[in-house]
Amino acid sequence: MAVPILVFSADKTRGNLLLRIIENSGYNARLFNTGHELESAIRRREPSIIVFDTKYYQSREFNLVKSLRSRFRDAAIIVFADPAEIPTLTSAGIRKDHCICDPINPDEFTMKLREIYFIKNKGFLKLRTYFVFICRLFAGNLNNPYIAFAKKFIIGASIFIAVTVGIAGGFVFYNMSALPKVQLIESYTPFESSFIYASDGVELAEFYLERRKFVPFYKIPKHVKSAFIAVEDAHFYEHHGIDFFRTAVAFIKNIQAGETVQGGSTITQQLAKMLFLTPEKSLSRKIKEAAISVQIENRYKKDEILGFYLNQAYFGARAYGIEARP
Repeated sequence: MAVPILVFSADKTRGNLLLRIIENSGYNARLFNTGHELESAIRRREPSIIVFDTKYYQSREFNLVKSLRSRFRDAAIIVFADPAEIPTLTSAGIRKDHCICDPINPDEFTMKLREIYFIKNKGFLKLRTYFVFICRLFAGNLNNPYIAFAKKFIIGASIFIAVTVGIAGGFVFYNMSALPKVQLIESYTPFESSFIYASDGVELAEFYLERRKFVPFYKIPKHVKSAFIAVEDAHFYEHHGIDFFRTAVAFIKNIQAGETVQGGSTITQQLAKMLFLTPEKSLSRKIKEAAISVQIENRYKKDEILGFYLNQAYFGARAYGIEARP
């Protein structure tokens, strides 16, 4: 199990040295030379280990270090600093044994990394220990009543899990066996309004089943697209049709509230529901919606998907599509 490691150093030479030490120890890491780059990377994914080099760092108050410590309590922060600066760092919440004095000592740094790595992966190590125990258990003595009971319990639990997984897999396969073809989007012709004009160009009447004026995705202003992404699906350009983290958060909040208070559908999932499915609330429909969303993402570009969505969505006041007049 890999632990994401982020390295910050204002000096590229020192930063590359730290990066090389980490990679030679068998771990993957990313190097950042400015606080802005580090903050951007942290916003995308919370790290487990942050290696912070204070050498040539301009802010003597270490505001960035303090901010990281206060925001990421579970992250291990290793700081390279002069001995005189260590009291300031420990007062900011940095562990004293995570403060390493200059100059850089590769052996000391490697040992500290390994120590933190094994602490962060203790769940994985416990699982490996469990499997070792199971292997030894089945090689044990059948005449021992405790071992016999443990074996029966494990076999029964394994059968139950296998049956449950089989039923769930069959249910998913059944719902995915008759999915519509996403290629139909290429012949997408939504209903549009029809207008009657006088000879002088004055509009006399508008007829429609759905009030809509289709606009190609490349003509939609960038600020309009950005606004909808911010509201509907902040990670639209990052996921592949399904935002699992957002779905999990929505599921937990809905259980806590006892009703549906938050949705986890992405823009692609909403498009799949609008074009191919019914609005019924069922597990079967959600499985189909997720499968179709992945297919759409694999076939079309993000801007094309967003264009389909903005032309199809209902915006209230009898307006369908982003270009429709209220």
